[in-house]
Amino acid sequence: MIDKQIQPQLTMTTCCTLADCTHETNNEEQKIKNAKRGGISFFNCDCMDFMTNKPNNFYDLIIVDPPYNDYFSRGGQARKNAKLGNYKIDSLNGNKPTDEYWDELLRISQNQIIWGINWVQRYFGAGGIVWYKDNTGNYSPCELAYQSFDNHIRHFEYRWNGMLQGNMKHKEIRIHPTQKPVQLYRWILQNYASPGMKILDTHGGSMSIAIACDMEGFDLDICEIDKEYFENGLQRFDNYKKQLKLF
Repeated sequence: MIDKQIQPQLTMTTCCTLADCTHETNNEEQKIKNAKRGGISFFNCDCMDFMTNKPNNFYDLIIVDPPYNDYFSRGGQARKNAKLGNYKIDSLNGNKPTDEYWDELLRISQNQIIWGINWVQRYFGAGGIVWYKDNTGNYSPCELAYQSFDNHIRHFEYRWNGMLQGNMKHKEIRIHPTQKPVQLYRWILQNYASPGMKILDTHGGSMSIAIACDMEGFDLDICEIDKEYFENGLQRFDNYKKQLKLF
């Protein structure tokens, strides 16, 4: 299994809001917990603080899966699923992106892939991605994303139906209520990213994209505001790397 439970020692440092900064600042308000694993830089911070100091078009591509809405607080299937998985949802409720977030996202990036675009009351463009999850019952059969590269709609099929997954021999352990499979992000990188691209994810969550970027040879800056999810996601990435060393 990719996500075998191993308890690694997390090494944390403090750095300023610039992802490529190598010194420690004396300004306490600018300090951000971070960890670096090869070309993947993890930041435990508010993504708005992180993006503020970035110049225009700094990133070639931003791939994000932000909190869509406050649907975990409204009851229904989403909240039931979160309870069944014993997921922490405090940091997700009431934190849907603001206009300021979208303005900053567009300012610092040349291209974007945005999951949950059907929840966003803002028009970005005609391009899209449909992920068919082969879900049944009360689960949504697919998820939608915006992609800025062209006006085409492309689709990816990968089962993500409760305990059933696309690769049952190497099932992913779920650590986040909106976790997406690593294979989805690998497909995105294979179809939309080019070698050498500078990539950012503002809402790391389970860190699936970090594992995908490592597999596909891409560097990545990734933010996660929730300390518990940040540490669990970093541990998941370290578990994946340790599994590689066993083979």
